[in-house]
Amino acid sequence: PFELANPSIPSDAAVYQVVGPRVRAVLREVERLTGTPQVHLADYQLRWSDDRHTRGVATFYLEPSRLAEIELTLPDKTRPLHFNVAGLPALGRALAGNRWRVPVGPELLPQLVEVLFEGPLPRIPAQGGEVVFSAPVITGIPITQTLWTIQ
Repeated sequence: PFELANPSIPSDAAVYQVVGPRVRAVLREVERLTGTPQVHLADYQLRWSDDRHTRGVATFYLEPSRLAEIELTLPDKTRPLHFNVAGLPALGRALAGNRWRVPVGPELLPQLVEVLFEGPLPRIPAQGGEVVFSAPVITGIPITQTLWTIQ
């Protein structure tokens, strides 16, 4: 366009011109990961109340290794409130036995998977009423490290 042919350039600006061969981008096949999926860190943050109820966030630092989705198992009578994958909402699909199937992002990149959940806080009567803390897990994928924060 005419407006770009003779632009008015301030005197204190630098002007550069690209000289050389035309640059081309070429798509190539990317080698797929063949490793075993693993969770590098499972970070559990729970808040519990006197009415034996808990709410929490389970954050998984996942190396999916070609997985398009994961299966989460939640503790008995615990329900998910929300799923996030890579900071974006994800739609979980309920399965039998308090299990959920959740899609993950790009298969070749590490994923941050978050599950917000709530449920009852069971006690073990045989052990003096000790509280039992439990949280969601990704079914069938080993966890390297676990971190618990309980308030």
